[in-house]
Amino acid sequence: MLDRDYLQRRADQLGLGRQSRIELVQTWLDKHYPGQARCRSLHQGVLKIITPVSAVASDLRMRQCEIRALLPDEELKRVQVVIADIS
Repeated sequence: MLDRDYLQRRADQLGLGRQSRIELVQTWLDKHYPGQARCRSLHQGVLKIITPVSAVASDLRMRQCEIRALLPDEELKRVQVVIADIS
């Protein structure tokens, strides 16, 4: 018989639940910066967001507290904003 708590704990340890958190951040980005920013990854406490627009990158850096508030249960060490092509 499968222990659901054990399976959930193992999924959390392996980071299998990150996709839903990335989607949550991407939804926020699409609302505030439509087509200008992408949530690229969430790995070892680093949330990586990319944008090709330097003004958007600056704004995202200033709004890190808002972004962190989207993931209150996540142990975020930092939000990394990178200027790069999003395609």
